Amino acid sequence: TSTSIAPMMPVICMCLSPLDKEQLEALFTNVNTQDLRIIAVDEIAIHKGQKYATVFINYETRQVFAVVKGKTQKAVESVFQMLVDRGLQDQIIAVACDMNAAYPNVVKKFLPKAEIIFDQFHVIQHLSAEVFKEARQVQAGEVEEEFGMKSDQARAARKILRTAAWDLVMPEHSLTPAIRERLEEIRRANNLMSTMLPLADMVRCIWHAWSQEEAAEMLAECIEAFDSLAQDHNLKNAATFARMLKNRSFGILTAWKHRISTGPLEGVNTRAKLIKRIAYDYKSLSISH
Repeated sequence: TSTSIAPMMPVICMCLSPLDKEQLEALFTNVNTQDLRIIAVDEIAIHKGQKYATVFINYETRQVFAVVKGKTQKAVESVFQMLVDRGLQDQIIAVACDMNAAYPNVVKKFLPKAEIIFDQFHVIQHLSAEVFKEARQVQAGEVEEEFGMKSDQARAARKILRTAAWDLVMPEHSLTPAIRERLEEIRRANNLMSTMLPLADMVRCIWHAWSQEEAAEMLAECIEAFDSLAQDHNLKNAATFARMLKNRSFGILTAWKHRISTGPLEGVNTRAKLIKRIAYDYKSLSISH
């Protein structure tokens, strides 16, 4: 029914009939934005081959108010221009987003009173996909060099390291007994991966600081830790991550103030992906704001 899928339809509309489409367009065209103060922005894949749409929600009401094809600066500027045209440029105080380089420029240009908040999830995602992945590869290589690629030690190391990058970034409350056991094996190994055990929590704590001064101190400690890791173990991605934290500090140090993230938008995107699967092979894609 239209009621059950209403929250997702601004994101992707693959309709079964013209009547369905007319009803959904009536419900979700010209969404009210007059009370908009805080927004969250994220992209979602709409087709294979790196094709995306960018989704915007009212953070306080969790309502999608705009979607555009693409994720470039040019693509998202149309939504920000729409906000200006509606007289909201001084009303919006914060924008939660990932570290897409386009967002700071666009927000500064169109929403002069809004602060950028880089989302914790995406920073941790970079940590896992780049730094921890590189460390895992280095650790496996060291064990294989010492004991041989087909040795029992190498096989055991590969088994532990296979999920290490993911295990190491999980918050304490999400750890299952099996994950705790794997992390304990890493601790006992007393190697490169064991030195990385506290790093994800160090980064995560920045978003829970009680003041900008505390957040800045925590960020400085993180940057120093990743710089040291890069120097001690020749990890290029750790050095890159440290530079990223420094260069994006303006959007990280605002997190303590607004306590927001793109988390609610991730839920919207998940529901949109479900609609895509249900509507497989329907070719009508309607995106508007």
